[in-house]
Amino acid sequence: REKGLAASAKRDDRENNQGLVALGIEGSTAAMVQLKCETDFVAGSEHFLNEAAELLKSVLAGGADAVASRETQIEELRILLKEKIELGNVVHMVAADGNTIGHYEHIQGGRGVNGVLVEMAGASDELAHDIAVHIAFARPQYLNREDVPADVVATERSTLETITRNEGKPEQAIEKIVEGRIGGFFKDVCLLEQPFAKDDKQSIQQVIGSAEIVRFAQVEIGCDNSHMSDDSTTTPRWRRIVFKPSGEALAGPSGRGLDGPTLDATAREIIDLRQNLGVDVAVVVGGGNFWRGRTGAMEGMDATQSDHIGMLGTVMNALALQDALERQGQPTRVQSAIEMPRIAEAYIRRRAVRHLEKGRVVIFAAGTGNPFFTTDTAAALRAAEIEADALLKGTHSGVDGVYDADPRVDESAVKYDEVGYMEVMTKNLKVMDATAIAFCRDNSIPIVVFDMTAPGALRSILCGDSVGTMVHDV
Repeated sequence: REKGLAASAKRDDRENNQGLVALGIEGSTAAMVQLKCETDFVAGSEHFLNEAAELLKSVLAGGADAVASRETQIEELRILLKEKIELGNVVHMVAADGNTIGHYEHIQGGRGVNGVLVEMAGASDELAHDIAVHIAFARPQYLNREDVPADVVATERSTLETITRNEGKPEQAIEKIVEGRIGGFFKDVCLLEQPFAKDDKQSIQQVIGSAEIVRFAQVEIGCDNSHMSDDSTTTPRWRRIVFKPSGEALAGPSGRGLDGPTLDATAREIIDLRQNLGVDVAVVVGGGNFWRGRTGAMEGMDATQSDHIGMLGTVMNALALQDALERQGQPTRVQSAIEMPRIAEAYIRRRAVRHLEKGRVVIFAAGTGNPFFTTDTAAALRAAEIEADALLKGTHSGVDGVYDADPRVDESAVKYDEVGYMEVMTKNLKVMDATAIAFCRDNSIPIVVFDMTAPGALRSILCGDSVGTMVHDV
């Protein structure tokens, strides 16, 4: 056991943004427990699930401090599963007499990844549940604007004044413009002022009417704040990015076609970056969930024809993602490298940049428009053209970065936290095709490879957390 603990201590500097959120209610008492680990393989294991269940039982019975009684069991779990496993946020909520606790737990891969509890007075169970679902989606940080610390408001006001001046607005109009934008800030971070997820024509305050929200808590995998995923005033490390999700990731568990919940979840992650962090987001979508050009070529099809079919697959993904974004209120434009004027704009670099400057998300479809070039290369090319600060490549199937071997089949595979462009190419590490890697190297565009199915991963990357693997000049 001493050897096991010594080996476990060596893993203390590793990131552990995977895990699960266990949520339970017994009468008027509710609890949530966040148990963190390094990989989703461990998060879905029987031993890990059982320990989370035991922790939840302890909190429900004895309050948040009761988790201390299971420190030994968590240590033993670290030894057994050989990962950095630790307790995250713990929430214990007891409703006052007559009050209702609404709850929601988003399940992904058979485990909870986003849990919400909300205590309400004068509310039905149905209304409390609807508010909990909204919180899971909208991630408010405060209940109302009176709860926002004065220094946070002052910092936001100063930032907005600088942005407004840089936009060239008349000096005499700046104060009025900033006041309007401060109102928008409160709508982003204050629950009562947010547009209701089910009907954005009403605020949460209007939806609840005479009922009252007493308090709420949200615990999410990859986040360390039990009320809100992150501080919405965080300055992102990059101001403009290209996000490259794989086509298969948009297909969800099946790996083929499109999965509605996965599209909606991806859209929420993108909207969070655009609306809460102010990041310009361009997306280059793959098409492997519909067709892979090389597959058709290997089966005897003309390679050019097969690649053109694959390009059409990326257009379908782009339109589906656009729909998911716009249903959630985010203005979006699709630009295609192959002209299709009835369904998408033609790719024009200046127009794409202008869309980004106006706060729209831009989705680039049809790759480069040329056969024999992958969508990875298209992503690198577009990143250089629009002067993006970074390229974020989202993977699927639980692989959360770059390894020296396939971690799905080789338990000894070692993950890189960072790696150089040349090492990727010389060791033939499976990141992107060599053309894309070389292009990013020549244009000094860092690449972050991460598991896009992990909730909050995009935000964590932009907030400077160590997520996935960064490929850059080392």
